[in-house]
Amino acid sequence: MSARVHQHAALQHNAIFYDAPADLTTAAERFVREGLEAGEVVLVNSGSNPVTEALSAVYGDEKRVVFAESPVYGRPVSVIDAYKRIMDRGLAAGVPGYRAMGFIDFDNADLPWQEWLLYEAAVNRVFADYPFRTLCPYDTTQVEPGILEAIQSAHTGLVTPHGVRPNPTYLDPADLVRHEGWRTPRAAVQDDPPHLVLDRTENLTELRLELFPATLMSTVPRQKVDDFVTAVCEVTANAWRHGAPPVRLRLWTEVDTLLCTVTDQGPGIDDAFVGYARPSSTEASLGLWAARQLCDVLDFDRTRDGFEVRLVAYA
Repeated sequence: MSARVHQHAALQHNAIFYDAPADLTTAAERFVREGLEAGEVVLVNSGSNPVTEALSAVYGDEKRVVFAESPVYGRPVSVIDAYKRIMDRGLAAGVPGYRAMGFIDFDNADLPWQEWLLYEAAVNRVFADYPFRTLCPYDTTQVEPGILEAIQSAHTGLVTPHGVRPNPTYLDPADLVRHEGWRTPRAAVQDDPPHLVLDRTENLTELRLELFPATLMSTVPRQKVDDFVTAVCEVTANAWRHGAPPVRLRLWTEVDTLLCTVTDQGPGIDDAFVGYARPSSTEASLGLWAARQLCDVLDFDRTRDGFEVRLVAYA
């Protein structure tokens, strides 16, 4: 590997906070150009942002600039998995490094903004040793100041007209997830009586038969319901395998939301980012990773009732 590649042989997770599209376009063109000069592959997921047209006009025929087919990010864990699979294959084939630019559309996102904050923090954990550089754009005229403050804390560098400078407000992922108000909040519906209560969950076939009828009043698409039920069963099996009985389940059903908690009496998990990266087939976190792929929100915490995993699916 050349000295030039070694120079950028670890993650550089940079963001640009801009209020004029021209500023972003200038930074994006420089970002792509420098990547190509370094022999890197550049991944662009720019949605409807005006920078897309400018980059396409210049680099549309460049094979090492890959424009995403999907205009927006979906689930955070799926985005991380897609980046990881692309880079693992490319690096094994000799690609010296990767760059990526992608937009998070908070106005049209189905998920709470805190889930995307955790995504940005998880990037620092999952790709810490990858030759990977990002340009994460945030429009300061469109995103609320409080969200911008939180998002900035997840980036190691800030892109300015004069280059990249270290971010003085950066927080290590472990510290960021403990910040007051920056975790996805508890849903109000959890203060109401659940629609389904199961204190015996050993038989997963019976569990499925209990869960499916309880979801019928929601407008969550049937495929998402199937995925959600599979995720709940995976988490329940994990609780029996790695936790301690009793394993209890509670399900709340709203018109556009399904929310389930699975609680056991075991030691639980301290690392909020377990299951964000695809593990090997022998790792204990495989079930949690699979469950994250199948629902919109999965988080966990220790409560007065035990170690609780919460799963949510939105319509």
